[in-house]
Amino acid sequence: MQPWASLSGSYGPSTWKAEPLSQVLQALQTTQGQLSLLTKRLSMLREEHEALCDCLAFHGAVPAERLLAWMHRRRFAEARRRHPVACHETLESLMQAKELALDLAVRLGLEVCTTLSGASRGLRSSLSSLGPELANLFPFQLFAIGGEACGDALSSVERFNLSQNSWETLEPLRTPRSGCAAVALGGYVYAVGGCGIDGEDLRSVERCFKEVALLLSAR
Repeated sequence: MQPWASLSGSYGPSTWKAEPLSQVLQALQTTQGQLSLLTKRLSMLREEHEALCDCLAFHGAVPAERLLAWMHRRRFAEARRRHPVACHETLESLMQAKELALDLAVRLGLEVCTTLSGASRGLRSSLSSLGPELANLFPFQLFAIGGEACGDALSSVERFNLSQNSWETLEPLRTPRSGCAAVALGGYVYAVGGCGIDGEDLRSVERCFKEVALLLSAR
């Protein structure tokens, strides 16, 4: 005899499995309903927050820049609380050490360094003093990839030579494309999308060559 056969009623293994499943589904539906209400409430709070900020800025009570500054201070304080640092030096004072500033520039990259230089006068001064070293770390290169001539997509790839003030021809693309995007990633330059010979939209990505590029221009 099965263990469930001695119980009163018509319960069986299938009933036992169905009841917990129905309870889980019901709990899931309840949770989804609660999440939906929270999402709507969050949307309303965001709208009210933006309206309040606009109202304060419009009437001159709190300028938008000051509000953003206070928000930044609060977020920064919260980040410091979550990730405490034993060092009492400021970033400006640390950046005065040239070797440390160069090491930080290598790790952050040129784009982040440019953004960082706008954070304070001290950081701008420290990074500006690294001009020659940064030029060697991040050599400026300008590329023209693909393009269009007489209505036809081009496969040409050219690089501007700063020392000779002229363009030099590189290995062409396998697929001619115009209006493509380009990105430097992992030491390689990639051509993304664009329009092909027949004007069709391309979904392919093509690795052009191995270079470290800082500025890419698609024609």
